[in-house]
Amino acid sequence: MPSDDELHSMYCVTVMNAEISWLQEEATRMDAAAKAAPSQVVHDYAAGQHEEVVKLLGELMAAQSKLQAYLRPRSAMLDTPAMLDAIARGNADWQSFEAMNQRCDKCISLPAAKRQKCVASCGDVDLATRIGACSKPTWLSF
Repeated sequence: MPSDDELHSMYCVTVMNAEISWLQEEATRMDAAAKAAPSQVVHDYAAGQHEEVVKLLGELMAAQSKLQAYLRPRSAMLDTPAMLDAIARGNADWQSFEAMNQRCDKCISLPAAKRQKCVASCGDVDLATRIGACSKPTWLSF
């Protein structure tokens, strides 16, 4: 049977595959927005957002690589049904996370004080925490 660390790692690899793909699409969209910006101010803002996403992508890819390196030598010895369950949970959580982002998208343009209340009403803190923890696989010893 796989350990909790192995199941958590497989869950996170699944989540991170989806998140990295999504962020790559966002980076492409932001780059296009920066290039098409009607003013220098908008261009600079969009370019800054693009840089932040590219930096985050690098961090996620490094964490993903660490998780894959951990799982690779163990994969032949692990119970497949349990690992498939971890993959299914990762996919389901990512779909829920995307739905939450769509629900909360309306909050982005609100003033800061109202934005927090809006996000609290449409967000799922536990889900966001679970997905966010994947980017820092502190449960691995290397």
